[in-house]
Amino acid sequence: MLAPGNGGLVGKPTHTTLAARRAFFVAEAARIGAAKSILIVGGGPVGVELAGEIVTDFPGKKVLLVHSGASLMDSGMAGDSFAGKFSGNITAAARSAGVKVLTNARMTRTADGVFGGTTESGEDVSADLVYDCTGSRPSTAFLQGNIPLSPSGYIKVEKTLQVVGKSNVFALGDAADTGDLKQGYTARDQAALVCANIEAALAKRGLKALKPAPVMIFVSVGRKAGVGLLPMCGGCVVGSGMVAGIKSKGLFINDTRKDHGV
Repeated sequence: MLAPGNGGLVGKPTHTTLAARRAFFVAEAARIGAAKSILIVGGGPVGVELAGEIVTDFPGKKVLLVHSGASLMDSGMAGDSFAGKFSGNITAAARSAGVKVLTNARMTRTADGVFGGTTESGEDVSADLVYDCTGSRPSTAFLQGNIPLSPSGYIKVEKTLQVVGKSNVFALGDAADTGDLKQGYTARDQAALVCANIEAALAKRGLKALKPAPVMIFVSVGRKAGVGLLPMCGGCVVGSGMVAGIKSKGLFINDTRKDHGV
């Protein structure tokens, strides 16, 4: 089974011990605390939530969020569901929380690939600390030549989550080309399906196909604000009260621990 996940996520430590991970987060918080100004590039969920957490835990900190689209969360990660009211409400919530939002702007990069201090239009957005939140990438380089990959580097899979052309290998999670939104609840469902299909294959029974996951996302802006998109009402948008009550206070950590019996 292949589940290599993705790389390039902001604030995602690569350390393997709890002590090292704690030290990483302590050091990162110290960097934020010492910076007078912070630039976050990328208005997707990672960039929005990072900006919200910084202005919440470091009141008065100058935070600028630069996004290439017309409004935050309008990248079309799940079709047109992020357009209109949802992305507009996210943009308004970020600004209300104290985040300066610059839309329709693209950043320049230096020769070594990092962001410079100006936009392509020449606007000065230099800051003491810069976070690249322009997107994660599947960690599949080590599979090149052995496992079929999409042009974007995702593992090609059948509806049964078997790797294309390799019926005895399954793939799931952020690195699998399943065409759905990469969320925790979708990975959980995929894991259950892979386990069931491995048992079915060993017993020479028919395998089940992955059912398309409904689009559901909660994007928090600090611990008291945010916007959510629910599938059960045809893609209705909910506000801060529901998002804060469901996600923002604990980020689903308690639910995850309960699911794993810890």
